[in-house]
Amino acid sequence: MLTKTKSIIIVLAILIVSPIFADTVIVHKSWHDAMYNTGDTIDSINFDQISPFSYKISSDYKPTKKLMKQMRDSIVAISCSDSMLLVNDEYLNRNFASDCIFRGYIPLYLTDKVIYFKYFASDHTSSGAVALGILGEILSGGDDDYSISSGVVNDDDYDGLFYILDPKLKMAVKIDKGRLLNLLDNYPDLKRRYESTSYNKSSYVINSYFLDYIDAVNQDDRMAYPEY
Repeated sequence: MLTKTKSIIIVLAILIVSPIFADTVIVHKSWHDAMYNTGDTIDSINFDQISPFSYKISSDYKPTKKLMKQMRDSIVAISCSDSMLLVNDEYLNRNFASDCIFRGYIPLYLTDKVIYFKYFASDHTSSGAVALGILGEILSGGDDDYSISSGVVNDDDYDGLFYILDPKLKMAVKIDKGRLLNLLDNYPDLKRRYESTSYNKSSYVINSYFLDYIDAVNQDDRMAYPEY
């Protein structure tokens, strides 16, 4: 039987690999707005998938183009339907320490106690940023077509890894085997099952047990609700 979290992931995965037919979005300029789906509404938005995990967002309508260009640095995330929240790559790259540079608006999963997303970073990793832990102003300069973000389509057959997003600590942490083992320290039965699973270094197994961890955390009274 599928858990609630895994069911949500399957539904969102279907949306991710399919075009988004929505031209009205809600723009969130804070995490509070993103959590409660409040913000400014803008129309005439185009969505183009640039990878299995991200979208490019633009507009052919001049007033919307101008507004998007003005807001691009202040946007935290956008909602394009009741079930799809996309976090701004430029906001992530400027404000969150991570092991890679993100490209495109990325589908974000919100649960009671954890915010996370899925991404494949090998084509976009900056070794200098990883080595020094410095993000700074990664994306700078203008954008001729006034799109919110840009990127390159990658047609490789791959599976991404999940990242936990911590708005308070300003970190986007990739969930690899080592990080998952640390997270599972509070859930020894789940940790034992993971360690005894074949191919537990594979992204598929790591991702599956990470979703089990999410379910465990959300049901755990010991874990506090996050502050935003």
